[in-house]
Amino acid sequence: MAHVVVTFLNQKRVSAFVVTNQLCLPFRKFLLAAYNFIYVPGHRLLGGFIGERSSLEAWLEPQIDTWAAGIRKFARIARRFPQSAYAAMLKSYQHEWQYKLRVIPDCKDKFAPIELALNNEFIPAILGESAPPSADLRELLSLPVKMGGISLPNPVTSADDWYQTSVATTSLLTTSLLAKTDLDTSQY
Repeated sequence: MAHVVVTFLNQKRVSAFVVTNQLCLPFRKFLLAAYNFIYVPGHRLLGGFIGERSSLEAWLEPQIDTWAAGIRKFARIARRFPQSAYAAMLKSYQHEWQYKLRVIPDCKDKFAPIELALNNEFIPAILGESAPPSADLRELLSLPVKMGGISLPNPVTSADDWYQTSVATTSLLTTSLLAKTDLDTSQY
């Protein structure tokens, strides 16, 4: 299956990508020769990604490195201003990678650098400690505040649950779209 991704700027088409695997590439180019498409093995779509796994990893790894570097910067800030750094992490920054975990399946291992930065640098900084927390304390801290944690979940251990929850909560909408039927909002 091929996917066409068209990008627009000011209501004018800027580019059109055909996301296809390499085996089908010559056939797709033949079928679509009349169009000016750019053929790629993967492309960003609605904050997620479609295409081959190797392209996904090449697209995702620089983002993860950027987020991990950002966490290390927050850790430096947290040494002097722990509440400010914690609030920024809790209310904004962590949601950037959590969205990816909700829409991309089987990617939890790629998020290990984020967990290392959280566990080894950020959490010790906001707690005023020099060493990372124990595994039990880290698990406790990942819980919501109302359960005694600080709401900084481990992205590696939480990824599968977040993705499955996302799939489950959108299943009625997905089914309706794929079947081209009306969405029964009373069930949604």
